[in-house]
Amino acid sequence: MPIMPKDKFPEVISGLQNKGTPSSLYLLYGEEYLYKAAARELVDTLVPKANRSFNLNMLDGDTENVFETISLLKTFGLMPGYRVTWMKNSQIFYSRQDAAKFFLKSQEAYQAGDNDKAGRYLLHMLAMAAWKLEDVKNGAWRSITSEEWKSDLGFDRDEGQAAFLDPVIAHCVERHLTIVGSDAKELEAAIKAGWPSKNILVISTDPPPGAIPGLGKARSR
Repeated sequence: MPIMPKDKFPEVISGLQNKGTPSSLYLLYGEEYLYKAAARELVDTLVPKANRSFNLNMLDGDTENVFETISLLKTFGLMPGYRVTWMKNSQIFYSRQDAAKFFLKSQEAYQAGDNDKAGRYLLHMLAMAAWKLEDVKNGAWRSITSEEWKSDLGFDRDEGQAAFLDPVIAHCVERHLTIVGSDAKELEAAIKAGWPSKNILVISTDPPPGAIPGLGKARSR
């Protein structure tokens, strides 16, 4: 997968509009307003409006499941044309060192009254530490030592700041929200293995692509 600066992006769109063969994988990252606009333009070019009901799968980063993504990529389309799976605002490249960001995002969502979003951010944070919801529910997070917390999550726990965890965890339990797979290694393996040539993966995200060493080896079959 060639890496191209943003000023070359119009050439990509022009090539596709002139019936050029698309790549099996597109990664758009950088300044948020730019990559979001570029991803929308790319997807709209790849999938005509009339075909989007069948040939476009949009997965939001808050709820993305890498195993669902891989399954979609390996499935042959029933309709003519290219079949695009778009991972919007993907969090696949985040690792344990970013756990503090998800803690703060969960806290901010809770303070804004959005418990669903707060729960999803919290579940992503737990996944980074390989923790389960059972490990923290009913106040069990308080029994995790400060040393274990920092070792597994990479940041210090402030008891005052962490008070929001109880209602958010309770919400996750009540709504049966689960920790989903967001393992970059699984996606890397799928990229190396390839998928049907009419299927295309579009990832729009903040982090740079260096988090997946094999990203440039995408191929189709």
